Amino acid sequence: MQLKGGRLVDPLFLLQAVSANPQGRIRVLRFERTSMHRLPWFPSVVAVALLFVSPIVLAQRPVYRVFGQVYLPDGKPAAAVTVQITASSGYSAQTVSNDQGKYEFDSLPSGRYRLTASDPARPEMQVEPTDTDVSRAPGLQVMVHLFFRAIADAPVTPPERPVVSVPEMAQRVPKDAEKALEKALEQRRKGQIGAATQSINKALAIFPSYFQALTVRGELSIRQGKMADALADFSEALKMNPDFEPALRGSGFCKLQQRNVAEAAFDLERALKLNPLDSDAHLYFGIATLALDRRTDARNSLEQALQLAPAGAVTARIYLANLNALEGHYGAAADEMSKYLTAQPDAPNAERLKAQEAQWRQLSGR
Repeated sequence: MQLKGGRLVDPLFLLQAVSANPQGRIRVLRFERTSMHRLPWFPSVVAVALLFVSPIVLAQRPVYRVFGQVYLPDGKPAAAVTVQITASSGYSAQTVSNDQGKYEFDSLPSGRYRLTASDPARPEMQVEPTDTDVSRAPGLQVMVHLFFRAIADAPVTPPERPVVSVPEMAQRVPKDAEKALEKALEQRRKGQIGAATQSINKALAIFPSYFQALTVRGELSIRQGKMADALADFSEALKMNPDFEPALRGSGFCKLQQRNVAEAAFDLERALKLNPLDSDAHLYFGIATLALDRRTDARNSLEQALQLAPAGAVTARIYLANLNALEGHYGAAADEMSKYLTAQPDAPNAERLKAQEAQWRQLSGR
């Protein structure tokens, strides 16, 4: 690939395959060094490289995440309002919504929570408190939207009710199936992948159309390197609920691994429309769009992944480094690689990446 100044960049583009044992330790299986001008199959490089991403991301993902959007009585986003989350255990935290009314609480332990919002500048409005039980969230994420109402219109005694998604409301999941899924989630948190898979199979035997359980089994298959099995489960879940974001993200990840980059980008873009705060989906979408040479989309998504999860999405810096090198910004490429190596000093290929950083600095003249 010809670059600015007639130079060819040799980005050491992570052409490696890796595996992780149940304890999460990474073992490098293969590493090759090649130049971009020898990569007519450039998209496949990214797909293979993604094998390096999944163990890290899965290991560092928060236990639970509650996110959503706050709305004013007229339906517009409520920017810069205080959102508070509390639990019966005494846990309490608060944040401020952004300019689009979006908020997020990360790394939450299992349990039942109450969310509310307030705006001292507009005392004539209030939010009806909303309860949610995060332990019922198959994807470890719960979306809760909050709505301001004029006090005159607010009910005198707000009813307490748990928040469930529309597909969950449409389902009538047997209690035994729910318990089996909850057990599987607990086993997964403890790293008991085989036992968790057995519990999921029990849930699906009781309730075959349990798309949440199918999605969790797909995620477990990814951890075991069974991409074909994982994709089959995600695809089946999406037949039952085409807008289930965790299944779309999982499907996109698997297709990226299988080098179906265009289809992967399509699924991941849909996932991000449903949940724009999913750092993993941003990371995978950034990798896919970089492979498709959609550089603006790639940069935006990779940077968003880092903003949402600076530690969990640190691998995005490698792809940003290569993107900068492709555009002739060698100094910026070296800076991104340096940031990655600072965060991951014991990376399996650290010495080679340091050599690449040095090469880019030489090309940049600094």
